[in-house]
Amino acid sequence: MIYTRRNRLHYKSFWKRNGPLILVTIAIPLIMADIVRHVLQDEGVWLSCIPKPEGGCYWYSSAEYKSGEAETTSDENLTHLSTIGILFAIVATYSGFILLAFGTLWNANIMSKLKVIKQKWRELRAQARNLKTVEDIEAGNSSLNAPLTTA
Repeated sequence: MIYTRRNRLHYKSFWKRNGPLILVTIAIPLIMADIVRHVLQDEGVWLSCIPKPEGGCYWYSSAEYKSGEAETTSDENLTHLSTIGILFAIVATYSGFILLAFGTLWNANIMSKLKVIKQKWRELRAQARNLKTVEDIEAGNSSLNAPLTTA
């Protein structure tokens, strides 16, 4: 991201110059959030149940599943996730991976590369349509082996 940033320095917009780096930088903590929650819970820093005076647990307890609902591993599914489980396991993780994918593809300049591939494909199809018979192909009379030029 830092190395390829110099290829985007000609853009005047801050977002166009630094967009891929920003997206990936935001993606990293989002992807790591659920893992950090697990570590904090395992070490006792963030309690899995912060008890309410009237009973039960507060919504900001670190438990991934609602208390008392996921007793066995077969009960550990999306319907039993707590608020923190939904925020960390689904929202943060998946949005992080989406941002990582977009940032990486943007950094690779994938759209311009796809345009070149599209143009080459159209040229190949046009050349294939111009071939008259199978004998021309077998005899090597086609221009398919010629280098492609972009218009």
